[in-house]
Amino acid sequence: MSIRQKILELQKKFPAKEEEYREALQYTSGNVVKAYEWLQKNITIEYDENGFDANWIHKETKTRYDHFGFNKDGSIHKDTGIAKDKNGKDRTWYKNIEIQKLVYQLENISTDKLISLQQSKSLPYSKKTAIEIVLSTRRRKLLKNRASSNLINPLIDLIKNKYAEAINIIDNKIQDLFIDEQDMTAIALMNKQRKMIENIYELLYDMYQTIYNNRNALKYYKSKKNNLILLPLHEPDNIIEKLLKDNYYQKKHWCFNAVYINKIEYMLDFLAAFIELDYMPIKESNKSINNISQEIKVAVWFRDTGKCTRCQSKNHLMYNFTNNIVQEKIHQNNIQLICENCNRHNTFS
Repeated sequence: MSIRQKILELQKKFPAKEEEYREALQYTSGNVVKAYEWLQKNITIEYDENGFDANWIHKETKTRYDHFGFNKDGSIHKDTGIAKDKNGKDRTWYKNIEIQKLVYQLENISTDKLISLQQSKSLPYSKKTAIEIVLSTRRRKLLKNRASSNLINPLIDLIKNKYAEAINIIDNKIQDLFIDEQDMTAIALMNKQRKMIENIYELLYDMYQTIYNNRNALKYYKSKKNNLILLPLHEPDNIIEKLLKDNYYQKKHWCFNAVYINKIEYMLDFLAAFIELDYMPIKESNKSINNISQEIKVAVWFRDTGKCTRCQSKNHLMYNFTNNIVQEKIHQNNIQLICENCNRHNTFS
């Protein structure tokens, strides 16, 4: 049996890197059974929050290996999967081992240089795939790091909190109401939270699509945020589902379609990473309320779902009082969103 055959035999029983298989065979003079025992004894695995293996650790030397080859259940991860041809001969494994080695080599190259390399038309398949893996990994990390920062735009922060609150109510409070046999109250509350999440989706999608539709400007002006993952969320669900899964958005919820809920999770992360701290998508309508606080602006925008309270337009919006009378005290209950057209009509009526 060749080394390659022995490695493939071990792979069926124990998920590891090729280097680890070779090390195990070396320690056991090529005995596959003993090599398997050696792997079990000497290699431990750490998994990340998504269930994918993050690190391989040698128990004795404490050497840590970054690795993306296998899932928690021992099945092969998509980036290093084995595919057999019509004769049953293993083909993809060799190509992906090559890709894996290239990934390690490319990790120290700057993002700008990798993007430049990616433009080459004569780039071999293996190198092109390795570059895509490295860039996509960096973009995922960048997105998560920025989204988890404390410096998040107040509007996005409010939306994140309202979303988390709605999900928490559906998962916990409504269950308690059903247990207490308050079924109609539970159903009414659930519908209210579902409506809240629908409004959240609409708010996020409008902002996200504005960015997506201007993606060429990000590229042309060499925006640093062009490195964030920008997905075509308008595509059919079967396409988006795969793209979301590829970027580890795989949440499931009994109350919502999986693609729908993962779009929300992704947009929250993206917008938290993308939108600057002091950005607000609106202006005041007149000097009398120029001193409106950011907290009230955010609360009113969220409450009115970014639409004119008269005609539901999303264009040329402004803040104004709920009636034409200028009031001394400004609070969210006497401020509304209104479009310029409705405001003019309201002024002259």
